[in-house]
Amino acid sequence: MSKKLSAFIAGLTFLFLSCATTIPVEFQRPAELDLNGASSVSVLPFIYSDSFENSKIVNIIMFFTTDIRDSDQKDICNYVTSELTGAVAKGGYYDLVSSTAVSEKLKGNTGVPCDIYITGKLSSYNADIDSKACRREIGNDEYVVEYVYTKEVSCSLTYEIVDAKTSRVMYYDTKRISCESSIYDSETRLPSALSIVRSDLDNFASEIARKIQPYEETVVMTLLKDKTKNERMATADKLAKSRDIAASRSLFESVYKEEDLMEAGYNAAILYHAEGEYDKALSIINEIAKTNPTADVLKEKARIESDKKSESRLEKQLRENGSEINYGK
Repeated sequence: MSKKLSAFIAGLTFLFLSCATTIPVEFQRPAELDLNGASSVSVLPFIYSDSFENSKIVNIIMFFTTDIRDSDQKDICNYVTSELTGAVAKGGYYDLVSSTAVSEKLKGNTGVPCDIYITGKLSSYNADIDSKACRREIGNDEYVVEYVYTKEVSCSLTYEIVDAKTSRVMYYDTKRISCESSIYDSETRLPSALSIVRSDLDNFASEIARKIQPYEETVVMTLLKDKTKNERMATADKLAKSRDIAASRSLFESVYKEEDLMEAGYNAAILYHAEGEYDKALSIINEIAKTNPTADVLKEKARIESDKKSESRLEKQLRENGSEINYGK
């Protein structure tokens, strides 16, 4: 299998759907923002503030002066900060600079020891407990009234990505979260606010991480089913199912060249795509598109072209960042 930057077979696990062979492929995507060669990042603690609600930009002064007294709000702010810091550290694309070191420099208005920093705030926080009376039959047309409880937590989370050297806000966004707990028979059994919104906070931290560093995405590719009952096509399909991608692709390509079977060429292009061989995949799919411009063919052509551009952008980001290229496993 050719070593390519952006694609490799994920887990080598193959799924079967509607008799067509499907292959999950893991791609390494570029960061959504181009950070111009930034190599160090700091994640400043998220704060709670309902001030400056008309502005989405976080007031950095409040980072130094805000004391979060509400324990639920503090838990949410600390969790987001921790998850985002962990995501950046796990990614390994940046030197992670202590927020304490950065805050000291920001206070003194001196040189900040990182290229970019991320800051954010929690606002418009609300936690409501709702109770509802329910009748439960206990026999002989007798009932008892019992109460059940739910808890709803809502808030807004705003973050910004800042160029530390120029203080320019490179990107900012706000996400509104609203989640409700399951039903409980006692108010004291209701979960914490953090437990209720944890899943949404995980997604929020992941969204921010994708803005600044490459990430992995799994795409399921589907081979075309052979309708001609060609024995070599059946063998190539079995090879794909048995995880021998190179052999499967080679056989599909041979059938396409020797028998001019469109499905064989399409499948060969799919497997070249999965291996990260974009030029070879495009060569075949472009040839097929000239005589068989079906929806499947044109969609795959667009996917290959898009992933080729994505790989070029990723390579550029990694060169500028000084990171090592992460070849497929």
